[in-house]
Amino acid sequence: MKKFTQEFALYHMINQDSATMKNPYTRTTLALSFLRGPTINNWVLQQTEGLFLKCNGDVLDGIAPTHCMNDEWLWVEFGHEFWRAFADTVSKQWAYGKLANYTMGNGTIDEYIVHFEHLLQKAGWD
Repeated sequence: MKKFTQEFALYHMINQDSATMKNPYTRTTLALSFLRGPTINNWVLQQTEGLFLKCNGDVLDGIAPTHCMNDEWLWVEFGHEFWRAFADTVSKQWAYGKLANYTMGNGTIDEYIVHFEHLLQKAGWD
């Protein structure tokens, strides 16, 4: 995911004056188009459908649009959803790996406990 965010940031910087990048709807759509792979495809489809409904609604199902295509909140929501879906997972995996190999080392028992509890929280454990 880090590679995606770096590549998209560079693309955005290079093309920041283009109509695509100035419009939150098309910017979000473009970002979604860069995300491909077996572990992310369902999430991308879900986000794409949600984005479409936010701006276009669905007459057949009686769903009215809730956002305009130039609403910057579309981009903000996409960012929140992206980080919620993927950053938390990476953080939990990292914490789990640290816990699996955690030792007291040369620190005090209090330092050990505080750090251990912090790793437990990051891993999503009580």
